[in-house]
Amino acid sequence: MEIVKVLERKAVIRLFGIGLILSPFFNTFLTMMTFSNVRDQWSWRVFWFVTQNRAFADQVLYVATFIIGILMLRGAAWAWKCLLVLLGGYILNQTMHFGPNFRANKFSAVFFMMNVGIFLFIADQLAWKLKVASVSKPVSPSGRTPSPVPSPVIPLVSLKSHRRIMIHFENFGEWARVVEISPKGLQLQSLREAPLGIENNLAAIALAPNVWARVKFSHRSGAEYFFHFADLSAAEINALNQWLHKIAV
Repeated sequence: MEIVKVLERKAVIRLFGIGLILSPFFNTFLTMMTFSNVRDQWSWRVFWFVTQNRAFADQVLYVATFIIGILMLRGAAWAWKCLLVLLGGYILNQTMHFGPNFRANKFSAVFFMMNVGIFLFIADQLAWKLKVASVSKPVSPSGRTPSPVPSPVIPLVSLKSHRRIMIHFENFGEWARVVEISPKGLQLQSLREAPLGIENNLAAIALAPNVWARVKFSHRSGAEYFFHFADLSAAEINALNQWLHKIAV
C-alpha cells in the first residue's frame, strides 16, 4: 500500500511523464551509438535518418509515448492506465519482432525486459489494488439504492439527513458524496473520475471515527455508484446505526 501511495503522488506521475517524453530521444541516441563508423555520428542528419527509417509501428508508439508523457504531466492517477496500454503495445511489438530487433540492436533485449518488468509492477500496484478510503465532512442524501442485496440480521436504518458526507481517498482528494445509506448499501454521486480498481476490490470506508463499513461495488448508473455492504458484524452494524441516528435530522 505504501508503494501505491507513492505512485499516486502527482510529483511521481509527472516525473514518469517527463521520462516518457524524453524516452524516444534517448532510444534514438542509443541507436546512434551503434553508428560508430558513420561520419558526423552525432549530427542532426544522422538523428533524422534514424528517426525516419524506423518501422511504422515504432513511429506510432513513439508518438503515443510523447502524447501520454504530456498527459502524465497533469499528475492525474488515471494516466497510469494509459501507460499500461502503451507498455502493452511496446511488449506486443517487441515480441513480434524480437529476433530481428535483437540482431539489429543489442539493447533490444534489455528494453524488452524493462518494459515487461515495469508493466507487471504498475499493473500489480495500481490496477489491481485499492487504497483504504476515508471520509471527511458529511452529504445530502436522496434517491434509492436498487441493489438487490439481503439486509443484515440486525436491521440497519436508512440515513435521512441533509448534512454533507464526502468520500475521499488519501492522495486522491474528494471523489464522491453520499446520496443514501440504507440496509442495501451505499449510493454515491461521483464528483470526478473514480480511483483505480474501485470496481474490482473490497473497500473499507471510514464514515466517522470508529465507524467503518466494508463495501463491494455493485453497479454504476452514469455518475452514480452503488455499493453493497460486505459481511458486517453485529458490532459494526450497531456502531453504524448509532452514528446514523446521531446525524439524522
